Amino acid sequence: MLSDDTDHLQKLEANLTQEFKIEVKNSKLQFLNPQQVITLLDDVRASSSNKEEAVAGYKVKVNYIPSTKTEQKIRDESIARVLLNR
Repeated sequence: MLSDDTDHLQKLEANLTQEFKIEVKNSKLQFLNPQQVITLLDDVRASSSNKEEAVAGYKVKVNYIPSTKTEQKIRDESIARVLLNR
């Protein structure tokens, strides 16, 4: 769930957790503000930069080239504009 209003986000989280205790606890549902989404995307980007995958039955080391700071800034601003409807 995404909201720019932290009070609304906290109330929503409390209500959903109270109403659907097991479903919310066992799910990957997160309650985030736009800045937290950007941080989450940065974490995902960092964790997926180097990993080993199976391709046609062979183990292959995959190295993703991280984008430059300028590219990241442009992408983050684009995401923020979309999330905040600006």
